[in-house]
Amino acid sequence: MSMFKKIKLFTLTCILGTGLVGCGSKTLKDGIEDPSEILSFAKTANVFESSNNKISTTIQTIINNQPFNISMNFDTLYSEKQQKISLNTSILIGQNTNTTSIYLTKDGESYNKYINRGSDWKKEETTAEEFNNVLLSSSEPMYFDELIASANAFSVTENDEAYILNAKVKISDIEETLQYIGVLNMLSTINMDLEQINKDSDVNLSLEIQKGTGYLKNISIDIIDAASESLAKSVIDLINLPLDSFKLEISNFNIDLSFDNVNQVDNIEVPKEALDA
Repeated sequence: MSMFKKIKLFTLTCILGTGLVGCGSKTLKDGIEDPSEILSFAKTANVFESSNNKISTTIQTIINNQPFNISMNFDTLYSEKQQKISLNTSILIGQNTNTTSIYLTKDGESYNKYINRGSDWKKEETTAEEFNNVLLSSSEPMYFDELIASANAFSVTENDEAYILNAKVKISDIEETLQYIGVLNMLSTINMDLEQINKDSDVNLSLEIQKGTGYLKNISIDIIDAASESLAKSVIDLINLPLDSFKLEISNFNIDLSFDNVNQVDNIEVPKEALDA
């Protein structure tokens, strides 16, 4: 999503928030059965000034009757007030783990990136566009218009704390949502050919929306049917073996996204060793 579109969406969300729910003056109450009503409320509520966002992926495969699993974890802590972002990533492929820590900060009129890929810290200058794209993509966790348009596909259950919305929807119906929360970019880190994902395939989508605040707490997406062929090719490339040398089965491909400490992040400390790089 372009920078202009994000800013436009942010502004529109605030306007709608004023008109529909008084910018958070009302609460998401018990007993709502209409998924459109829940999603529309969530759209106005989910504008974050700070939060801790976590994306995790579990990909379970079997190669020649032996388990070969891939997991990815992206942990983002951001504060709009501080103009700081912390990203920690961990990618486990088979028995090999790669970890990366990144801090993005604004110092006066300059933007800096501090990177550690398991050894020494490195400092790089970055652009305002790159910095703001990360900041804004963290500030609005979902592109709710697509979800509201698909509301009739959702079933609604509730517990004491949250509404759980479950649906089976096409990738094409939530593509901007997936782009916006970084899921597709995350998959590109294991060299998945995203163009090969079948946009007409159905995916199982689950949303947990907190009562009271209307905050989106968790998203779970099962995309095995939509991406199994592309995933199989990626695994083949990763282990550098010809296709006819083994039998590959994919048993699970699930992505979870959660949000914690919404609008409660007071401080992001950049390590001194990073600042001294």
